[in-house]
Amino acid sequence: MVPGDNSPVWAVLEFVVSVFILVWVLRRLFSARKKKGEKEKKAVDGRWIKYLSTGFAFAISCFTDPTYYAVILMGGETENFLTATLLLTIWFVVSQFMALIVYAANGLNLLDKLVAWVDKLKAKNRKPITYTFYAVFVIIAVVLLMDIGSYLFDGRYLF
Repeated sequence: MVPGDNSPVWAVLEFVVSVFILVWVLRRLFSARKKKGEKEKKAVDGRWIKYLSTGFAFAISCFTDPTYYAVILMGGETENFLTATLLLTIWFVVSQFMALIVYAANGLNLLDKLVAWVDKLKAKNRKPITYTFYAVFVIIAVVLLMDIGSYLFDGRYLF
C-alpha cells in the first residue's frame, strides 16, 4: 500500500508540503493584519477545576508521548521497582516541567502573576521567536525542494 523508497509519489508529496509551508509563511509575513480588540481572558473559577484541568492536560500529553513508553520499557528491563520509579519520576519532572509550574502556581494562588509574567515575556520576545520559527519552516521547505530537485535530476532522493 505504501509506495517504495524511490517512488515519484514522495516527490509530489514533498512538493505539496513545501509549497504549503512557503505559502503559509508568506501569508503570515505579508498579510495585512487587522488587529481586533483584545479579548478578555477569563480565569477558571474554583480550585478543583484548576487541578482537574491541569491533570487532564498532563494525562493527554503523557499518553501521546513516545518517551513515556520508552521509559516504562526501560524501567521494566531493570527489574527493580526503585529504579523504575526513579526513571518515571525523572521523566515526569523533565517532560512535564511546565505543567508542574502551572500546578504549583495554582496551589500557591500565583496563577495571575504567572500569567502576567508570561504575557510580558511573550510581548517582549514575540517578533524574534516568530521570525525564527518562520525561518526554520522556510529552511525545511527549501530542503524538501532540494530533495525533489535531486530526485528529478539524479533519480534518487537525498534523504
